Amino acid sequence: METKINIILLIIAITIFGCNNENNKLDVEIEKRDTIYFASENNIHQYQSAFLVEGAIGEQNYVTFKSYGKGSEVWIDSILYEKKGIKSFFSIIREPTRGYYVLYYNGDSLLNQIVTKWNCPKIDTNTFNKGFTRITIRDSMYSFGYLNYINFKYILSDSCILLKEESSFPKIPINHE
Repeated sequence: METKINIILLIIAITIFGCNNENNKLDVEIEKRDTIYFASENNIHQYQSAFLVEGAIGEQNYVTFKSYGKGSEVWIDSILYEKKGIKSFFSIIREPTRGYYVLYYNGDSLLNQIVTKWNCPKIDTNTFNKGFTRITIRDSMYSFGYLNYINFKYILSDSCILLKEESSFPKIPINHE
C-alpha cells in the first residue's frame, strides 16, 4: 500500500513540476518589444527614418524593435541629434512631457537616459579622422545657492556602436556678498 501511495505522489509531483517547467519555457519564448511612438503625424514623417535600422518595424505611428531587455516605450516630440548605423542608432530627443533623452539602440535593447528635464541642452559633436564621433551634452541650472552643471560625453564608432560613456555633475556654490 505504501508503494502505491509513493508512486501516486511521485506522479503528482512530476505532473506539477512538469507543468511549471513548460510554463517557464513559454515565458522565455514571449517576444519583448521596444517601441518609439511619435507625438504627431508631422513627427512620424520627419523622424521615423532615423530609427529604421535593421530589425526595426515601422508602422503607422510607431517604430518597434525586438528587445532582449525589459521592453520599453518612448514618445518623441523632436530630435536634436541623430546618428544611424546598420543595426544601431544614437539620438538625442525631446519627449513631450518628461524632458530630453539620449536614445541608443544597440541591436538588442533600447536604452534611454534622461539628460535634462527643463532646458534644451547644448550639444557639441566632434568627428575624429578614424571615424569616431564624440558627442558632448551640457546644461546648467541654479538651485539653492549652487550652479549645477550636467555633462554627458559619448564616443561612437563610425558604425554607431557606443564605445564610451561618461557623465559628471559638478556643483559650484555661488556666494551672495
